[in-house]
Amino acid sequence: MKVDFDRRAARPPAPPRKEEPSEFSMSLAATLAAQPRPLERVPTVKPRRDDSAERVTEPAPARPIVIGGPVTVS
Repeated sequence: MKVDFDRRAARPPAPPRKEEPSEFSMSLAATLAAQPRPLERVPTVKPRRDDSAERVTEPAPARPIVIGGPVTVS
């Protein structure tokens, strides 16, 4: 059975639809854009005084990796 693909290729693709915004949505967008917006308050996390010094950590010292050697734990 032979399928004719030339007929499909001859049709131009449908142009993309352009949706125009309605007057209501445009006026709503303009109204919202014109309104002053309050500043957002961001909660801050303050460390407690008793353990604020304990939160500072130092990286562990680097130890060389020895393959096939004795294992020592200090």
